Amino acid sequence: MTALVDWLTVPLDPNWLRVVDPQWVQPLDPMYAARTGGRWNPPGIPTLYLCDSVDTARAQVRRLFADRFVDIEDLADTALALVSVTIPAGNALDAFTDAGLAALDLPSTYPQTTSGASITHQQCQPIGRSAFNAGLDGVCARSAAPGARPSNNELAWFPRGRTATATNAQPFGEWR
Repeated sequence: MTALVDWLTVPLDPNWLRVVDPQWVQPLDPMYAARTGGRWNPPGIPTLYLCDSVDTARAQVRRLFADRFVDIEDLADTALALVSVTIPAGNALDAFTDAGLAALDLPSTYPQTTSGASITHQQCQPIGRSAFNAGLDGVCARSAAPGARPSNNELAWFPRGRTATATNAQPFGEWR
């Protein structure tokens, strides 16, 4: 991985979306990802994963149910919800443009290698840890959800004690 000074950053857009279970008491709780780790955060780093568009959210739903033998078309209209999330200003690591990926020593084919293999969480987590340790507010990356387009971006946001707000919950039946 190249030195941090070679990395590219982007200002954070304040407006994102999050796929949630309507029964979650705290849908913006970053501690679940802190306990389990995620693509861009190893365990121990509170992180909230957000989507840039409804199209990206749909790809996330396909990912969530890929191994459950459930056709997402069979899900109840109220099985999931999509909330609009507003986050504070900040800067994120660029892991979505070709230049940003090159600065991270990741291929322009991310989330796959040039041979078509998936780039793993274990490859991405050290990058996320370095971004967190450098004081960045997150990693903005191409979605690794199956069927996502290169234009579908996600944000692994590091709250650092700041709060996000959620509004406008839409049941799955309105955006599936």
